[in-house]
Amino acid sequence: MTKSSLLRDCLIAVLAFALLAALPFVFPSKSLTDFMVRLAAFGIFATSLNMLVGYGGMESFGHGLFFGLGCYSFGLIMQNFPVSIPVAFLATVAISVAVGALVGAICVGLNETYFAFLTLAFQMLLHSLIIAWTPITSGDQGLTGGIPRPPFLGIRLDNH
Repeated sequence: MTKSSLLRDCLIAVLAFALLAALPFVFPSKSLTDFMVRLAAFGIFATSLNMLVGYGGMESFGHGLFFGLGCYSFGLIMQNFPVSIPVAFLATVAISVAVGALVGAICVGLNETYFAFLTLAFQMLLHSLIIAWTPITSGDQGLTGGIPRPPFLGIRLDNH
């Protein structure tokens, strides 16, 4: 990749990000904001999967493990502990890194087929733990009771 094409790609990315960030202010719709948040989350998921499969060359059937672990642990931390959003975010990152290091240490030395299916096994293990630990996770009922939405950087999050 040449320096000019990298600069062009970075400029396009910055302009696209600025346009998408300004969209909820131009069209203040709660459904549009919800759609943009979901789009950003799935965009991050797709980018991480591209890094693993596209650049790393490792096929993983359990990639959703880390997506679900991050979302679920953030929700559980916000429900069960009176912490701010940045603290819950940092705790979620720490949990995901710890589980990623553990799964990675076990799976990375395997060949393609074993790697793919062992990552799937870890994903199913997390799913089973969520279902089985009913007192902590509410089992198959999900995160019952709602997730508190304290103000973040002076922005009230409870009105959306």
